Amino acid sequence: MYVAPDNVARGCACRQSSTYNKLGPEIAIDGEFTGNGEPTCTHTQLDIQPWWEVDLGRERVLESVTVWNRQDSPPFRSSTKDQFTKRLFPMWIMCSNVPFPHKVNDRRGLSKSLRRSLDKKRFTLNQRRTHWAVPPNCVARYVRIQLEGRNYLHMAQVEIVASSGPTATVGPADDVVCGEDVTMVLIKPRIDQAALHSCYKNAVKADSSAANVLRNYPVYYKSYDKFKDCKNVHKCSLCRGGRLCAVTRLEKGWPLTEEAKMEIKDGGPLGTRLPLDDIAKLVISQKPPPLEWSARERKQVSSACSVQ
Repeated sequence: MYVAPDNVARGCACRQSSTYNKLGPEIAIDGEFTGNGEPTCTHTQLDIQPWWEVDLGRERVLESVTVWNRQDSPPFRSSTKDQFTKRLFPMWIMCSNVPFPHKVNDRRGLSKSLRRSLDKKRFTLNQRRTHWAVPPNCVARYVRIQLEGRNYLHMAQVEIVASSGPTATVGPADDVVCGEDVTMVLIKPRIDQAALHSCYKNAVKADSSAANVLRNYPVYYKSYDKFKDCKNVHKCSLCRGGRLCAVTRLEKGWPLTEEAKMEIKDGGPLGTRLPLDDIAKLVISQKPPPLEWSARERKQVSSACSVQ
């Protein structure tokens, strides 16, 4: 039921904004973590908001992204020891299930990438190893590392830990009880409060009646006190990275009346998204669209015939 995630970046297709001295993007996923000198690192030219990214080949459930910085110092006495290492910061790590823009030296390139990203985080501390524990259930295919200013981008290695399956994984099972035609698995919840908030909002935005269930569990007390029934969460937390959730696709694509669309979008009397059962009843009760059909005209055939 649980498969330990592994580094999935090795051997994947990758690219960067430019290449300096033939130090291509593939160096960052070759398994060499030392970072002792320029030849062991991927390296770009002096670009505006330079970037490096990898295509994992298909969507995966990400667990973490780790970046190893270059660790050598300049050979010149006039240079500071951190002249090379500080170039990597401030750095953004982003993940998405749609391709990032690939334009080079675009002053708005970073903002475009951030808008397209599914999850992202900014790092400013100059350190050898930068680790990002990705928010839970983040399904993405592309991972990008991008700087804010005009600089060189070089790093020793990038490790992306993800599950090999296409769907979201769960943590190790704490207890399992088997019965007749049913198996119950107990999994301890994550202790990260931000992750719990994210899970709570996802559940309640998908089905508002979930708030009445989750508020009974101590682990979600703070989430319920902060978000309640997500009435004030106007942005759908299920639509991320350019991908629409099932309810939003239903709202935009199904032939519903304007009243029904507004009821799904703005919610019921309490202003919350309708429970899934109510949405199903609302869709089923819609009158089918009129058929634009007319009988085909039949050709007039003369019944008279001539006999010679």
